[in-house]
Amino acid sequence: MDDFHFVAGDLALDFLNTVADRLSHPRERLVTGADVDRWARRAGLLASRSSFHLSPREVTRIHMVREELYQVVRSLAASQMPPDAALARLSRIAGTRQLVYRDGQVTWEWSDSHRLLGPIVERAAELLVSVPRHRLRQCEDAGCGWVFLDRSRAGRRRWCRMVDCGNRAKARRHYQRGRLAKLPTIDE
Repeated sequence: MDDFHFVAGDLALDFLNTVADRLSHPRERLVTGADVDRWARRAGLLASRSSFHLSPREVTRIHMVREELYQVVRSLAASQMPPDAALARLSRIAGTRQLVYRDGQVTWEWSDSHRLLGPIVERAAELLVSVPRHRLRQCEDAGCGWVFLDRSRAGRRRWCRMVDCGNRAKARRHYQRGRLAKLPTIDE
């Protein structure tokens, strides 16, 4: 099943996009721990035969953190100030790693409860402080709600995916033009 799309231009934004049709008929893609594992494998955050072994409560926590991060990104994409409380909670997660010595080298390691969220929040933080705000966008489809990093040369990307939201918008415009052309004029 190909229900995860990595089209946002950044892993943290792709994580936010694990809710389909967020603004109209939201459909959660990370329903179970197995779903989270599948997404994490596709994202390169989990080895092919590994598992986070998440309880339903931990999956709910992942949803909560994702929604706080979404509030921040959506605010910035709309050129608004992000909620201070959400920034503070995300900062606490980003600060939960420690240095360890493993396999002959010193490396960062996340606590078990943050093995998935820690790297995502850390990447999101780096993205939010380094990318110009005008490059952070939300899909213009009225029901979508996905966010993405606009890396187009002109900086005018409008859709999360042209094959979905972009084509729907083009079809709607074409339909409307056809309807307007068929309307009788006053002279008739």
